[in-house]
Amino acid sequence: MPTGDSGSWAQAGHEVTAGAPTTPSGHLAGGGLAIATLVNARDHGLPLPAAAFVMSGQDAALGLISPVFAELSGLPPLIIQAGTYEVLLDDAIRLARQAATADVAVTLDITPGVPHVFQAYYPILDEAAAALDRAGQLLSEHLASAERVTS
Repeated sequence: MPTGDSGSWAQAGHEVTAGAPTTPSGHLAGGGLAIATLVNARDHGLPLPAAAFVMSGQDAALGLISPVFAELSGLPPLIIQAGTYEVLLDDAIRLARQAATADVAVTLDITPGVPHVFQAYYPILDEAAAALDRAGQLLSEHLASAERVTS
């Protein structure tokens, strides 16, 4: 989806309420697009989900292309995972730092000895399955917390 359309997920018939049990996620360019979608939705006054899950990241000099250059304040909690052999590890760390500086709750989960988008290898890589389990637990906590707030 082009970045100009990144707010349409909430406008395209999805009934989204603040803290809704939806969690945008993505890896590489999809991770950047997930953050761009949140930034665009926030900027247009659209409801934001309870949390988002980003694997790796993407570096470019514009906020709607790269989350590293976006204004992140007001976004829901972020879960960022990367491996120590990740080509974009520095970007993942910068994104986490940027989110924390913007008072966004952020979990940076770095797994030793694994490559870019290692989570895709969960059927054969124990570290990938464990990382996805950790992300699932964090997302579940944020979703449960959001449900208590909206109930």
